[in-house]
Amino acid sequence: MSVINGQTNTVVAEVPVGFFPIGVAVNEATNTIYVANATDNTVSVISGQTNTAVATIPVGSFAEWVAVNPLTNTVHVTNALDSTVSVINGQTNTVVATIPPATSRAAWR
Repeated sequence: MSVINGQTNTVVAEVPVGFFPIGVAVNEATNTIYVANATDNTVSVISGQTNTAVATIPVGSFAEWVAVNPLTNTVHVTNALDSTVSVINGQTNTVVATIPPATSRAAWR
């Protein structure tokens, strides 16, 4: 992952993440960046203070999109190939729940 200075448009750091990084989200409250690595089935956790990877979290199959709730410091990651959502505690960087796919079409209404 490249860190770019928005004022000078120059790369100021390169941070290694997993294979096929596809989704990214930022928790502005903690200055933490989350990168979904699709073919690794992981999420890389990057410190915005130090521009370094601080954790790698295993999640479901083909981690794709990431969303952060800064009020609860919770991260949600969609896992496309198993149709689940991994819920991550942003303080401990651990998966605290996996939301399974809906069991019927009525659940989508």
